[in-house]
Formats: sequence, structure tokens, C-alpha cells
Amino acid sequence: MRIGVAQPRHKPGDVEFNRLQMLEAANLAQENGCELLIFPRRALTGRITGSEPQLHKLMEMQEQALLWLSEYLGTMAVCLGTMGIRKQGNGELSINDCITLLNGRPEEDLPPAQPYGVWQGFYVGEKKVGVCLYNHALLGKELSTPEAELLVVLTEDGWTTSYPTVWAKLSALATTAKKTIAFASGAGIAGSRVLMGNSSILLPTGRFQTLGLSPSTTPLILDTEDLQRSDSEGSENDSPLNSSTIQPLPTNGEDSAPLAQESAAHHGQEDAQPQHLVEALEVGIREWFYSNRLTRAVLGLSGGIDSALVAALAQRALGAENVLGVLLPSRYTSQQSVDDALQLAQNLGIETKTIPIDPVCKQAEQALSPIFGAMPADTTEENIQARARALLLMGISNKLGHVLLNTSNKSEAAVGYSTMYGDMCGVLAVIGDLYKGQIYALARWLNMEKTVIPEQIINRPPTAELRPDQTDQDSLPPYSVLDHALYLLVDLGLPTAQLPEHGIPQETAEQVQKLVRQSAYKREQMPPILKISNNPFGKANGEIDLKGGWVL
Repeated sequence: MRIGVAQPRHKPGDVEFNRLQMLEAANLAQENGCELLIFPRRALTGRITGSEPQLHKLMEMQEQALLWLSEYLGTMAVCLGTMGIRKQGNGELSINDCITLLNGRPEEDLPPAQPYGVWQGFYVGEKKVGVCLYNHALLGKELSTPEAELLVVLTEDGWTTSYPTVWAKLSALATTAKKTIAFASGAGIAGSRVLMGNSSILLPTGRFQTLGLSPSTTPLILDTEDLQRSDSEGSENDSPLNSSTIQPLPTNGEDSAPLAQESAAHHGQEDAQPQHLVEALEVGIREWFYSNRLTRAVLGLSGGIDSALVAALAQRALGAENVLGVLLPSRYTSQQSVDDALQLAQNLGIETKTIPIDPVCKQAEQALSPIFGAMPADTTEENIQARARALLLMGISNKLGHVLLNTSNKSEAAVGYSTMYGDMCGVLAVIGDLYKGQIYALARWLNMEKTVIPEQIINRPPTAELRPDQTDQDSLPPYSVLDHALYLLVDLGLPTAQLPEHGIPQETAEQVQKLVRQSAYKREQMPPILKISNNPFGKANGEIDLKGGWVL
């Protein structure tokens, strides 16, 4: 059977845009003689929530799009995931997932709501295909279509750092069932959640070919019979498939080692390589800008590791010509920080501007002096510096049309080491789902072929430079310890009392737990976080709330 798997770019709620993207993929599949083309879960609607009238309108648009598509398919069958709605007993609407077949012949009527991992059958000509929605318990489900020649798995799950387990499970299923699997996954971004992408065709030998992480209207097209023949008769070099390899996460130094060790210990799985994290963040930035009709970004360059990594990622995603770096030095900013920031910008080829913030801070302090009187300086004056920087950056954003990228990381967000309306400003928290240790690992990976981020930025102790000789460790445990404790508390959900069993001193465990709890209100003020983990802060499922915008 000649099959195609597609993961075109889609916009949640924009059925017309999604239909045209799917049509482009369908035309290419027809030109290449496909008998069956497979699209991901909720291919026309994306993940959405909304009012009852909005959802009913969206369903009408989906139905019209399906009718329109079916007229242009010829004899080619199409399988895709669609959205369904139904009223619950209390009268409220619930959103369900459906599997829709165009031009094929279902084994029996496909019910309107498909439970995850439950297999259904349909025919393309005389060839039987099994289909289901993906979930992490897929391997535990009994294969109810043993005579199927092909298994189709649909999803629109988010990309996470544990994504290799998806392919490990699918590969195991293909091997156990001795079936070829076509895996169709949504690609791009939903809200600020990076989608899994990597739609693939997997053979029972464990070898596969994939479309990669980025959305594309060019489908992956393969003939299953030819593939099975070449797989049994030829070598890997003769086969069009790539070999399936999943590498362990390198520790990349002290900061990331505890995280990798705990992941292996608690999950029995290997996490994504730094290059895959970089790719996910790069795709996330690019697709977020595209979906919001934006092109240019601005960010503050402090000479520190966080802003350096965000600048590097933005330059890769948007192009150097679309990224503006602004240096905002104060009387506490060292010359080394200024030099490092300028060297970073030169390495990236991005434009820079420099605006000293002391005049702005002094005016603010003078305006407040009748109220503050003789009160000693404290974090208030430090926060004025952060907010002065935000004020200037937002002014540049408004005047020049660049949107401000936030540079806060997950470690800082977890414990509240940030200033509301200061360094928490921005439209997108690019590294808000990365712990500090991961940031260092990504910076080192970016520097493997050539120096992108100056080594002195990576090697110097992190500091906000809001007072003389300040370092982050004046207020926080070492990041290697803090990240480890946060991973246990936030990602694994362990109680504080169990942290000493994993090498965290009791006093430190209690300190971190207290900081996490008392800073929850600050995390509510963060911009959308580019989500790439299983447990991000903020709304995690990538759903879009239709609030009367341009879609409907």
C-alpha cells in the first residue's frame, strides 16, 4: 500500500487556513500515487476551548471543510483526527476526539468519541488498516485488529524532553505486532506549547523514517510493500529508512548531572539531547511568531547566560536581521558584562543599542524620596533598576514594532527570583521551561562547532548585578542543588520530606519548598512560557481559548 503521512502547519481554530494546508499536502500525495493519506489528531481545528456558540460554529466549519476536501481527493483515502462535542448530563458541553475517514470503508461505524489506545478498523480497497489515538499507555492495550496490514496512530501531543519514549513505545509496538506503523503527529505550536511533530513510518525491525519537528505540507510517502521487501532483503544502506537510535542525555557538567540521573532513576527513560532541545525551542519561537503575525524581536542583553541563550535561539529562529539586542547598564554593571554582551552580538550578527539606566533610576528614586524618607536602601531600589530596564525595552518595542522576549528561566520562576513588571516583562518566555543547568548544557552545545556564546559568559558566576559584588548564590542554593530539588518537587511531585533521600539537605529542601509556595502569585504574572517539558508552569495543555477573535 502506498501511504502518505502529513503534518502541515495549522492554526488552532482557523479551519480555513488548516483546510488549505491539508489540501496542498493532499495534492502532493495524489501526484505521487498515494492510496492513503494520514493527518494528525484535530487536524482541522487544533486544541481549542470556547463558548457553546463558538464550538458549534467551529463544528459547522469543520464539517464544511471535510465535505470540501472529500470532493478533491479522487480515489485517495484520507484518515484524520477531528473534533466532536456532546452535552454531558449536567448540560455542559464536552469536547471529544473522533477519527474521520474520507473515501475509505470502515469495518463498522466509527463511534463519535474514540477512547485513547482503542483500535478501530477500516479498509482501503481490500487492505485493512487499524487506527487509534495515541496515549502513553498504548503498549498496554490489546491489539484488536491483528489482521490489519498497517497500523495508524494519530496524536497532537506536545513535544517534551522525554519524547524519545514515544518512538521507543511505537517501535516496540511495531516489533511486537509485526506491523508497519504510520504515526501522524501535529507539528508547530499550539498556544505556547511546542507540538511533537516527527510524524513517522516505522517498520517491525524498529527502523523508521520521520518528517522531523517542523511543520510541512510535503508528506512522507512510502510504499509499505516495497519497504518490507527491502527491509528483509537489503542492508540498511539499501533501505530508504533511517536507523532508529535514541541516545542518552550527556551530563554536560555539574549543573545538569543531577537532573539526568534523577530522570533515569525515576522514569527509566532517556531524555532529549541538547540539540533536540535547541531544535524544539527554535521551532517554537519561529512558529509562535508566525501564528501571531510577528517578525521582529527585541531583548535586553545583560552579559549573562540567560539573555545570551535567548538571543542565540532568536537569531537561529528569526534571522539576525530581525533581532535587536539592547544593553542597559547601570553603575553596578561590570565592564566585563558589557564587553561580553557586545561580543555575543557580534558573534550572532545582531544589531545592538546601549541605554544607561542610571538617569531613569535616579529620577524614580527622587520622585519616591518624599515617601521613602531616610529608609535604608534594599531590594526596592534593586527592583527599580529591573523596572527601568523593562520601561525602556517596552518603549523600544512600541516604537519600533519589535516584540520583547522574556529571558527568565524555570529555576528563577520556581523560587520567585525575579521582579514583577521588571525582568518578568515580555510576550514570550523563551527559556521559561528550562532549568539553569539545562541552559548551560544548551550553551555548551551551541559552542561545539564554533564560539557562539562567549566562554566567559558560560564560566563566570551568574549575577543580576543589582548591587556591588552580587551573585545569584547570595540568595539561592547552588543551581546544581536547586535544580535537583526543583526537579524532585515540581516534575516528580515528591514530598519535601523525601528530598533528603535524594541527596538534598533537609534545610535546603524546606527552603526551596517555601520559596516555590510563596512565589506562586509571581508566576501567575509571567508571560506565556514556551513549553517543552512534561510539567511546565502555566497552562500546560496547549489549548486555545476562542474569545471572539479573528478566527470566528
